[in-house]
Amino acid sequence: MFLVALLLAVLWFQMILPKWTGGGVPPQFHEMFANTFLAQFPGTTVAFYMIAVMETVAFLLAALSLVRGEFLGQRSPVLLKWALAVSSLTFIKLGFGLRLVMDSQGGFQQYVYAVGALTLWFLVDYWDSRGGRAVTGPA
Repeated sequence: MFLVALLLAVLWFQMILPKWTGGGVPPQFHEMFANTFLAQFPGTTVAFYMIAVMETVAFLLAALSLVRGEFLGQRSPVLLKWALAVSSLTFIKLGFGLRLVMDSQGGFQQYVYAVGALTLWFLVDYWDSRGGRAVTGPA
């Protein structure tokens, strides 16, 4: 579980850093969605920052899971499960946006990441249901 939480924390930190320090919404983002309904509702600026907030929440949940030591098996990995759920929803949102601009391959990749996050959620939940014991061999 340590590596799952670390992976999410690093992934989302790398994604949010330029969003919050880059000086606003990149012009390419506005251009990409100019001919879609997102340009009208909720607007590309709102859509950009909705993504940034979701990614930030996923990062904070994963980082707090590490700080709490949920991977040690003494506590239920509640924050890690929430980080995985938010990550999956974020990947779905990103995939939707890419499919909206006809980037089928990019959208498909985001959906694969969403399935991966959901799979990890189920594995973490299974590990948690066993009281944090290893999941190798018979019970």
